[in-house]
Amino acid sequence: MIDIDIINAIKKHPMTLAVRSLASGSNGNSVLVRAASGAVLVDAGLPLPRLEAALQQAGQNPRDVRAICITHEHTDHSCGAAAFASRYTVPLVCNAATYAALGAPDLPWRELATGETMHLDELDITNFALPHDAVAPVGYRLAHAGGTVAIATDLGHWTDEIVAALAGADLLLLEANHQRERLANCGYPGHLQRRVRGKLGHLANDQTAALLVALSRRDPRPRTVWLAHLSARSNTPLLALAEVSAALAAARISTIQLAVAPRGKPSSWWTFAPPLHQQSFWDAELAL
Repeated sequence: MIDIDIINAIKKHPMTLAVRSLASGSNGNSVLVRAASGAVLVDAGLPLPRLEAALQQAGQNPRDVRAICITHEHTDHSCGAAAFASRYTVPLVCNAATYAALGAPDLPWRELATGETMHLDELDITNFALPHDAVAPVGYRLAHAGGTVAIATDLGHWTDEIVAALAGADLLLLEANHQRERLANCGYPGHLQRRVRGKLGHLANDQTAALLVALSRRDPRPRTVWLAHLSARSNTPLLALAEVSAALAAARISTIQLAVAPRGKPSSWWTFAPPLHQQSFWDAELAL
């Protein structure tokens, strides 16, 4: 199914939700969530020309983007936000500390305090705290009659509260940043290795797997999980899939459909609509 078919299908069937990762990784992160009345971006970590090109490739008119939800101020999640918001008069959605850290006080802004919910057309947008070395980092949960997507990247460890925030997600974008042995031997200096594996750094594959086991025991529904924000030097798609799949198999969990959000390029679409009807189209190429 090509991109314009997805957009037309959503317009004809307003209960449909569609999601596409525009980019994932340390070189840029952005997720497009499309509903009948328009689209929402979660993060805009691409320069404006690349972000516009990715949206056009997806068949998405940038002028139909209703909001940009910002997880935190690091440039790989926010570098295109100010330019996009200014050009298209699109509000940023984030907590007050993150808005201040972006350093652009004249941008349109809708405050969403951590732990609160905002209603935007058909979407209920909730954010939740994540442990990362930014001023007030959050993940997002976007609930829709056609399904729920949750996004949690850039977190150094997980908690029961995070598992609770992710429960109910039909599609989950979850960080699997590094493989521990590969991180130790990838050539990063010691201080960077300590940051990555620290409590405010990034999840290793085995931590991601443990989170998914805990989530499945709390909420055993079938779901799709996109492993996201993979490091180019300390992980690979095959390593991430192998480690997480092995842990799920050992826990006898068979309800999760795993894939990897491609690094630096768009994924295919994930769509969901009641009654349960799900399509996931993925490139055969797994290389980042």
